[in-house]
Amino acid sequence: MLDYLHTQGYTEAFNALKAQTGLDYVDDGKQKYSGVLEKKWTSVLRLQKKVRRGPARGGRGPSVPTRRRARPPSRHGRRHR
Repeated sequence: MLDYLHTQGYTEAFNALKAQTGLDYVDDGKQKYSGVLEKKWTSVLRLQKKVRRGPARGGRGPSVPTRRRARPPSRHGRRHR
């Protein structure tokens, strides 16, 4: 969160969160978790969109089992001679 607030320029929110949590933040540009929050948000949005589309358009929506009706016997099936 601190990385996101700092990179987006929300200095007041950054300073308030840093003061409340007591965490140290070092901006070196090559941090291990830099940009992870934004990636997570975009992946969550992408997955939500996929679920809303449903299985008809390629997304994997919630699967609901359907009830199948029994087939009637074939009229032109094989008959014993």
